[in-house]
Amino acid sequence: MKKIFWETDTGKKRGSSFERYFPRLELLSLLGEPDWAERFRIEYLGQLRDKRSVRKSRPLTVGEVVVVENSLKNRTLWSLARVIQLIPGKDGHIRVARVKTETGELVRPVQRLYNLELQEPEFSLPKDLTDSVIRTRRGRKVTTPKNLTYA
Repeated sequence: MKKIFWETDTGKKRGSSFERYFPRLELLSLLGEPDWAERFRIEYLGQLRDKRSVRKSRPLTVGEVVVVENSLKNRTLWSLARVIQLIPGKDGHIRVARVKTETGELVRPVQRLYNLELQEPEFSLPKDLTDSVIRTRRGRKVTTPKNLTYA
């Protein structure tokens, strides 16, 4: 940012009016604001702790977003994944989960997967709505074409 100085009545030099009204903007441009993904990793993922009581009250479910522990990396660099399949042990308890990460699929024990505080809303469509016939504003029945060819 180019600085333009001007003298005030007291003889002191001050920055341009833009810098005078937005001093934090110049500071942020000098420091370089981290992108949101990096900030999420540093602030949020760094604060997640292993809480056994929370894990017992809310088990993993298919489709849930989790953090995959990696003992070779810092906690802020652990990868995010989505649970694809839950695999029970011989006793019937869920012991292992198959997860899909950015790079591929992994099979990890549930002790190494940490829930995020996200929950998808539960909703279902009534059967009346799914089986109903779609009609136009004029009342005609809408049918899908049988032969769709894309060139």
